[in-house]
Amino acid sequence: MSTDTAPSWWRNRTWQWVAVAVAVVGVVLAVVLTRPASGSPTDAATGPAPSATTSPSAGASPTGAVSTDPGAAPSAPVTAEPQPAVPEPLPTAVLPLDSQAEAATGVAIRVAQLESVEGEAVQAGDVGGPALRVTVEVTNTTTSEADLSAAVVNLYHGAELTPASPLLRPGGRTLPGSVGASQAVTGVYLFSVPAAAREQVRVEVDAQLGGPVVAFEGPAPR
Repeated sequence: MSTDTAPSWWRNRTWQWVAVAVAVVGVVLAVVLTRPASGSPTDAATGPAPSATTSPSAGASPTGAVSTDPGAAPSAPVTAEPQPAVPEPLPTAVLPLDSQAEAATGVAIRVAQLESVEGEAVQAGDVGGPALRVTVEVTNTTTSEADLSAAVVNLYHGAELTPASPLLRPGGRTLPGSVGASQAVTGVYLFSVPAAAREQVRVEVDAQLGGPVVAFEGPAPR
């Protein structure tokens, strides 16, 4: 009795199928073992992040808070601009009425005439009546023209040096705006002064801007 045996090619085919089946089983096991379980930390990390609705935006600081950004430039301190120094007024030189003042600016000043007149009311606020008429002479002792456009003449009377009200008539005229080299000019100024207040008067002349104020004191005619 003969025993049937499988041909050799069949045996080879069988082992090939077994090898393929083992490979498939290995792949399936690998997939199962490497697949992350549901709810694992990997799912949580890759899931959608919650919306941060209550946290402040990055870099924003609360109102009134000082910024802590190390890259921010510090605010420059506010400094006041230096103000120009105001020059102190020059002291007033007081001389007798019949004297002449030699100013350092190169002009000579004197009261050329002081008269008692009857003042006339010309414009609103004027009060006619007893007045003094003062003629002021300014001589330019320099070799160039001197500016007199800012010249001011005032008169005070009494021990308390009460300011006298200015008038225009009769015969009032101001100093001209300038005086030529080695020339002399005059201006006539009137002030309302009662006859009883003329025992002591002061005539102040500020001939040039920045120059000294010159004062002439003494009794005035009544």
